[in-house]
Amino acid sequence: MNRQHLLTALTAVLPAVDTKAGAQDDAGCFRLKGSEVWASDSRIAVRAPLGFDSGLDCLAPADRLVKLLRDLTGDELEVEQAEGELKIKAGRSRVSYKLRDGGGGKLDAVAWPTEALPWTYTADLDKALRLCRFAASRDASKGPLCGVHVGPAACTATDSYRIAQHACAGHMASPQRRRRAEGQEAEITTVILPPEIVGVLDKQQAKPTAWGLVGGTAAFACGSATVLCQTLAGDYPAVDQFLLAGSDLPEAIELPAGLAGALRRHAAQLADIDDLDKEVAISLDGPRLLITSTDGVVYSQEEDMDLAAAAGKVAFRANPLFLADALEMTRQFNYCRATGMLSFSAGPLRYVTGVEWAG
Repeated sequence: MNRQHLLTALTAVLPAVDTKAGAQDDAGCFRLKGSEVWASDSRIAVRAPLGFDSGLDCLAPADRLVKLLRDLTGDELEVEQAEGELKIKAGRSRVSYKLRDGGGGKLDAVAWPTEALPWTYTADLDKALRLCRFAASRDASKGPLCGVHVGPAACTATDSYRIAQHACAGHMASPQRRRRAEGQEAEITTVILPPEIVGVLDKQQAKPTAWGLVGGTAAFACGSATVLCQTLAGDYPAVDQFLLAGSDLPEAIELPAGLAGALRRHAAQLADIDDLDKEVAISLDGPRLLITSTDGVVYSQEEDMDLAAAAGKVAFRANPLFLADALEMTRQFNYCRATGMLSFSAGPLRYVTGVEWAG
């Protein structure tokens, strides 16, 4: 058995492993069976091909197994399931893990799609999800605002303080249909996806090419792998009036060319924080721009830059990864003291956020 092939498949599935304390017996485990491996935490599920028939049918400890495969040297492994143990031999190293029975449990109850997925996962959709996810709320009590609203013409996300919308079309060109409880069929034209799905898709060996819905679950085809995620329920608020209000702000400012690189440096220092939770503070005061970030424990960083033209005293917070990507599209931002809004528009992307004024 090839160590790297096995490690690649397990790494793709790892984000879906259930790590919650007090979870069921299959918590913290991969489900290995034949030529496939999968995992699920009830929100996200990933199934990936191993590329060979493992001869296994078991639950295996996820973190321990991945760490072992990363630490071992050499390409070939001998892997055997015997006497209630998973036995691994690599060169002169021999490791065994006590196994749990593979049958039953929630991992065998995952409803994987059995038909081809109807929608194309376009490059525009991928970019829209990638940029809009940072505007979704991180407050679980906000329900649908914790996701990215995907419609036939655009993706939108807002936490009620900031709004991101990215135009995209064609990804729902062949509408999937669902049967309502009363027996009527209705076209599905919108869905709310969790922002975490982008990071999970990035870990797959192949890029997603198709997607669709299986009940209340979104499914993505990534080569021979399948990724599932629970969609978010609820009505998404209309945001067009707020985007319109932010589309013609009277004062303009050009942000420095070096700001994108600085933001990526800050993001790198926040490596232990989930990408969706990374945040920097930006303040403008006359001819000076200041960026600060901290993990609240052992790290803090600040950098200042010169502005081409003086600005009023304004401060806002942003995800450094999002803002760095946005700055590659435009460095022209607009703001308005009266409304307390800052916005920019670049091609298909529109963004509006609230700001704080001082003085």
